[in-house]
Amino acid sequence: MNVDASEKLSLGLRLQQARLEKKYSLNYVAEKLHLSKQQVESLERDDYSYVSALAYARGHLRLYAKLVDLPVTEVLKDFDALG
Repeated sequence: MNVDASEKLSLGLRLQQARLEKKYSLNYVAEKLHLSKQQVESLERDDYSYVSALAYARGHLRLYAKLVDLPVTEVLKDFDALG
């Protein structure tokens, strides 16, 4: 993936793309992150309404980024810019 293309994708789509490149299923990611499959799907849709505080979503994104080898600082910076 080139850098220009990744900058145009939403944070959730970048996570999803990285997951698919690694051939990880939603269930595998959910198990590794101790989340439900629905919560992982929400992250991939940039829908953080499933958490009571955005700090939890930020933590989930950090763990997800590490799992799929995305740069954690970049992911968190992009998340913080949303808010």
